[in-house]
Amino acid sequence: NIIWTLFEENKTLINIHSKLDEELMKIGVNQHPFDECFIFHSTLFMDENINKINNMYELIKYYDVKQEHILDTIIIGKSNDGINYEVIINEKV
Repeated sequence: NIIWTLFEENKTLINIHSKLDEELMKIGVNQHPFDECFIFHSTLFMDENINKINNMYELIKYYDVKQEHILDTIIIGKSNDGINYEVIINEKV
C-alpha cells in the first residue's frame, strides 16, 4: 500500500538516476529490470495498513502543488546500520 507522486522527467533526473545506478553497482546492487523503464517518483506514504493509506490519501488528494513546492535538490545516501550514512548524490535539479 503506497502513495507516490510523479516528477516530470528531465535530463538532470536521468543523469542522477544513471549516477545512482553506477554507485549501487559498486556495492553489488545491480539494476532491476524496472530501471530500464524508470518512472521518476517519490514515495509519500507507505504502510501495510490500507486504512492508514486511505486516511493519508484523503488528507492530501486535493493538495495543490505550487511552484514553491517543487523539488530543487536531490540527496541520496546509503547506510549499513540505519544510523550512520554517507551521501552519494547531492545535486540541484
